[in-house]
Amino acid sequence: MLAGCGGTGPASFVPDSGILVDSGSGDAGADAGADAGRSVWFRRDAGVKIMPLGDSITEGAQAELGGYRWPLEDLLVDAGYAFDYVGSVRKGSPAAMPRPWHEGHGGYQIESADGGNQLAGAVVDSALRTYQPDVILLLAGTNNLNFPDTLYPDRTSAMYDRLLAQIFSLSPAVGVVASPVPWKTSVPSDQVSEFNARVVAIVDRYADAGFHIAWVAGMTDAIDGGVVNLPDGIHPSQPAYGRMAEQWFRTLDSVSGQ
Repeated sequence: MLAGCGGTGPASFVPDSGILVDSGSGDAGADAGADAGRSVWFRRDAGVKIMPLGDSITEGAQAELGGYRWPLEDLLVDAGYAFDYVGSVRKGSPAAMPRPWHEGHGGYQIESADGGNQLAGAVVDSALRTYQPDVILLLAGTNNLNFPDTLYPDRTSAMYDRLLAQIFSLSPAVGVVASPVPWKTSVPSDQVSEFNARVVAIVDRYADAGFHIAWVAGMTDAIDGGVVNLPDGIHPSQPAYGRMAEQWFRTLDSVSGQ
């Protein structure tokens, strides 16, 4: 099973953000390379702590079942996983949801111009230190792409890089399952596509450096495709959230042991 915050991870790594990720004297060589993101990170019977982290899509806005979180919970339970969701927030979770906790903060950016309402910094620091997740389900950047001053994919992807650097600095052995962001009606689709492509490259660099990180390649097809999937132009419909859950599950299942 993965270690919690402060556990042993890959060797020191400086991402494009310029931030040093000092992870101690781990065994990077064993997991480094193109297949690092698909190595076994945890045992499905080990009581893994999963933290959904992001904005209102993680919260499950505009849906009835906590967005993707309850459908994913059902998939994991049916597959025999021993796990819990962890986090400080339960907004968006139905009262009957067995595992309601998460770190989905509606309206939050990765980084903001004034440092408020952002995931990077205090939110991630507190969440990782308090709950010590084994796996993070990360979907971030949607709200940065809504604002003209941070619309540019290069700026927002650099923020994403710094966010991953913070996460792995706090918890070098944590696993991150990273999702692309969906298109939205207010933003040119090529801008969203470029952001996602840049993030894929960032994820690959961390994986090649030996960190536990995987990209949910099928997520875009699961949630894009018109107003039937994004009724308000930003948030998925509940059926689309259900398809998101399937994609999260496939990737989680690929990095878990028996």
